[in-house]
Amino acid sequence: MVPDAGVVDALMPYLTRHEVQAGDVLMTQGSAPDSLFFVESGQVTAQLERPSQEPVRLETMGNGRVVGEMGFYLGQVRTASVVADRPGVVYELSRQKLAQMEAEAPEAAAGLHRLIAHLLAERATHLVETVEALQR
Repeated sequence: MVPDAGVVDALMPYLTRHEVQAGDVLMTQGSAPDSLFFVESGQVTAQLERPSQEPVRLETMGNGRVVGEMGFYLGQVRTASVVADRPGVVYELSRQKLAQMEAEAPEAAAGLHRLIAHLLAERATHLVETVEALQR
């Protein structure tokens, strides 16, 4: 689901653009969920960090993905780290900027919340389908 251009335009003033290089860390497992990220280009990997062991790759994501929304919306510490695999551009939305958007541009905030709800519903559906496939 891609929000209409008006919603994207309204979101942009509240997002911080970051150019990332391979190895850059977007979020660290166990840290506070202070922001979420939109991947415009490049590739990032969510990974489980384990003491004295190699990280376990959970998911690799590319263009158009949202990263960190689960902890952001639930207010729970990060359950995984997210690292850039190759150069790209991500946009960060902090809690402070979200609160500012909700006050200044409630229609944009509502569009963002609809987008996140849609993405989470898609992931829940995919998870159910995966579990059903594994049970066959």
